[in-house]
Amino acid sequence: SSSSSSSSSSSSKPSYYTVIRAGGATGEKGFGMQNVTLRQGDYIRGSLPMEDLASVTVASLYTKETRDTVFEVVTGNEGLHRGFSKLRHGHDGSSEECPPEDLHLARRA
Repeated sequence: SSSSSSSSSSSSKPSYYTVIRAGGATGEKGFGMQNVTLRQGDYIRGSLPMEDLASVTVASLYTKETRDTVFEVVTGNEGLHRGFSKLRHGHDGSSEECPPEDLHLARRA
């Protein structure tokens, strides 16, 4: 009885989620983490090499800013760390209107 109680308390670690919506995945060689752009709001378009998607995914495991959030990532020039710092904790992935400064990233209707 005491062993089952200790095993249940050790398995009650907090759980987090991160949803990464990648632009169209490509098979080309990755461009590196300085060549990605992250946004929230489901309005950006673009592509992303699978190699860079893998790198973003692994980095997000070790970054508090990505906990409990949904974000999009495409090839760009913002850089991974700057992109992570702009994420809004708890964003649920809902669509949002594209801000004027991101019109160059917006999906075409």
